[in-house]
Amino acid sequence: MYPYGLIGNCETAALVSTSGAIDWFCYPRFDSPSIFAAILDRQRGGSFRIAPLNPVPTGEQAYIHDTNLLTTTFHRSEGTLVLTDFMPCFNEGERFLSLKRICRGLEARGGPVEVECVLDPAPAYGRARTSFAEREGIVIASGGSQEVILSATVPLHGSVEVIDGRPRYVFRFTVEPGPQVWLTLGFGERYFALGRKFPSSNDATELAERTRAFWVGWLEQCLYHGPFQDAVRRSALVIKLLTYAPTGALCAAPTTSIPEDPGGDRNWDYRYCWLRDASYGIAALFRTGFEQEAVDFINWIRDRAYDHDFAMQILYRVDGDPHLPEQYLEHLAGFEGARPVRIGNRAAGQRQLDVFGAVIDCMAVYQRKGGFISTKLWHVIERLADGIWDLSREPDNGIWEFQGERKHHTHSKLWCWVALDRAITLSKGTGNTEHLATWERQAQDLRSEIEMRAWNPKIGAFTQAYDDECLDAAVLQMP
Repeated sequence: MYPYGLIGNCETAALVSTSGAIDWFCYPRFDSPSIFAAILDRQRGGSFRIAPLNPVPTGEQAYIHDTNLLTTTFHRSEGTLVLTDFMPCFNEGERFLSLKRICRGLEARGGPVEVECVLDPAPAYGRARTSFAEREGIVIASGGSQEVILSATVPLHGSVEVIDGRPRYVFRFTVEPGPQVWLTLGFGERYFALGRKFPSSNDATELAERTRAFWVGWLEQCLYHGPFQDAVRRSALVIKLLTYAPTGALCAAPTTSIPEDPGGDRNWDYRYCWLRDASYGIAALFRTGFEQEAVDFINWIRDRAYDHDFAMQILYRVDGDPHLPEQYLEHLAGFEGARPVRIGNRAAGQRQLDVFGAVIDCMAVYQRKGGFISTKLWHVIERLADGIWDLSREPDNGIWEFQGERKHHTHSKLWCWVALDRAITLSKGTGNTEHLATWERQAQDLRSEIEMRAWNPKIGAFTQAYDDECLDAAVLQMP
């Protein structure tokens, strides 16, 4: 996603470009409608840009060490401007708080810098018209059911300009060397109620420090100290940011309709929780020392199983809602012209047999690292494992979510075997051995079947599907 940096508060996220524009932002959740979506349509998508005056520059982006606070630095002849973006989140006693706002701090170094701010919301994926109102020193932008409220530690002496039929709020000011100037965009709640004192520079600076301390403190749990420490720690921060705090579900991506290949049409909405992908990510966090995320996710999986009588689908919304009808947004041009733009994901109705192996494998990692397998959780493992053999008799769409004819995909069969193998391990580890002999027999039969039907002696390799000649990188996961 270069040239973008990611900020978020464990409930939603935003993409900030190197030109100082927030070009993607949905609220109140990762999978809610966008209010800024310029990555999908420069004219209709909407954005919130803060940058030095013309020409629009390109800045250098970096994260404040061990945090998800993002800086974009613009070097100008008159001085340097540092833009700091973050979404406040921190612990208050035993509670985790994520505030519904985006904070944008501006600091001039070496001399004053003239800045332009353009607030150009496009609510409801650009389908609702925006109206602006100025009250008591704040600017309210609303459209449809969405509203954002802009405040600043400098006077908002701007105006509404209409370009291509769309209104946007524009104001210009000078940032002098000294304390940061802060602009705050509130969303989803009227926390700037009229008559209340608006946040001061000290308030915003305190939020930045509390948020910085939260991310640094959270990352101190990391047990990895190998040669790839920087990459591992940054990856952990991203996974945590994409974990929906109210439920523990891990969002696969904060965006929709970014194509798998430039200009292609394989551009899906990934703002949901895939059980397989999330299990991989949470298991990686747990192995690295982050325990609470594993507990929260496994409890979320347990609840999905009970909610749906163990007939689980492969993905859900981050709040656990199983309904993800797919729609096309024909009015948006698409990322660099890649269409269609999709919201929702019809893959929710697909059969992907590898999912349950990944889930049980995650639970095995959890138990091996000292996690407690409750009676209720064991019942989930038992019910899933009991159904694996019958599932493994069926063809599926596979990990690549093929839209055509279902096949007996080798990768899917492998993960069915993993499900049984890890269930056997959990059975022995917990002393719940009632189904052990059955699972051991099924695991051996499935392994023999894979070795016989997925191996192609002519090619000298395991193939993508049974009795096939196509190769598949996913099969490289085979032990």
